Amino acid sequence: MMFTKNALTHFILFSLLWVTLLAGANFTIDPIQLYRKNSDPFFVQNQRYQIPGLIKNYDFDTVFIGTSHTENYRASYFDKLTNAKSINLAISGSSAWEQSQVVKRSLEEKSLKRIIWEANYKSFSGENQNLISGGKFPDFLYRSGFKTHFFYLFSIDTLWISAKNLMGKGYRDLDTLNSWAALQANKFDGTHLVNHYCSSIKTSNEIKPIPDFNTAIDTYLLPALAANPGVQFDLVIPPMSYLNYVQGNASMRFNAFRKALYEKTQSYSNVSIYDFVTDLHLISEHKNYKDIEHFSEDISNMMLKTIAEGHEKSHTSDINLDIEQFNDFIKRQSNTADLCSTPSQPKDI
Repeated sequence: MMFTKNALTHFILFSLLWVTLLAGANFTIDPIQLYRKNSDPFFVQNQRYQIPGLIKNYDFDTVFIGTSHTENYRASYFDKLTNAKSINLAISGSSAWEQSQVVKRSLEEKSLKRIIWEANYKSFSGENQNLISGGKFPDFLYRSGFKTHFFYLFSIDTLWISAKNLMGKGYRDLDTLNSWAALQANKFDGTHLVNHYCSSIKTSNEIKPIPDFNTAIDTYLLPALAANPGVQFDLVIPPMSYLNYVQGNASMRFNAFRKALYEKTQSYSNVSIYDFVTDLHLISEHKNYKDIEHFSEDISNMMLKTIAEGHEKSHTSDINLDIEQFNDFIKRQSNTADLCSTPSQPKDI
C-alpha cells in the first residue's frame, strides 16, 4: 500500500512538474506572439493559429480578409498607395464563419479604418464551416478569458510550434508570410490552367443546390457592417477564370451570391463592392491563372491599386446587366471539348 501511495505521489508530482514546464516553455517562447511582439520574430504559417497573435500585438488600421485569393496582397504595396497601416489576415480555404471571427477579433482589439474583405461565393456557400484543409479552427484563440490561456499554454500543439521556432523553422517576413504567387510564377503560362481544367475539372458536371446566400450574408457579414458604421468595408469579388464557371451550375451559384451581395449591402454607406468578374477580358486570359481559380500577383496588385483609387462598382442598377453579360459570355464558352485537345483562348467576348 505504501508503495502504491508513493508511486501515486511521484506520478502526481511528475505530472505537475511536466505541465508547469510545458506552460512555462510555451509562455516564454510564445510562438504565435499572443502575449508579446517578439523583437526577432518567427511567424507560423498555419494562419488560423498565427492570426490572433498578429491581431493582439501588431499595429495596423487596415486588414485584408479572405482565402488563398487574398494571400498575395502585399501590405507594403497597399500602404505605399494609401498611407495605410495594413496587414494580411487571409486564411487559405476559409469559410465566411472563420473570416467573421477574424473580423470580430480585429475590431475588438484595434481601431480599424478599413476592412478589405474577399467576397467569395464558395466561402459563403456553407459547405465548409470550420473544418478546412488547414485544420480545425482554434476558436479559443479568438476569445478573451481563461480558456484562451489554458488551451494555449497547456498544449502539446503549442509546444511543437515552439520547438519549430527554436529550430529556426518559422518564417520571418510578415509581408510575404503566406504569399504563394512568386513561388509558383512558372505556372502562369496558360498551359497549367488548361491542364488543371482538363485533368480534374472537366469531368465534373455536378449540379449543386443553390446555397442560402441571403442567410449567410445576414449571419456573417451584415452584423459587422451595421455595428461599425465608421469602418470602410471594401467587398472584393475575386476574378476566377471563366473555366471555373462553365461546369455544372457554377455560374448560377455565383450569380445568386453576387446578386444577394449587391442587394443586401446597398443600404450601407460604409460599403463599396469591387466586382472584378465584370472584366471579361481579365477572366478570359489563360496566362493570368495557374488553375481555374488562382490568379497571378500582377492581378493582385492591379486589384489593390483599383481599391486604393476607389474605382468601385457598387450600384444594384448595374448588377442585372452584369449578370446578363456574364451569362451570355459563359454560354459561348460552354463547349470546351476542343480546349483539351488544342489549347486555345476563349471565344470572342
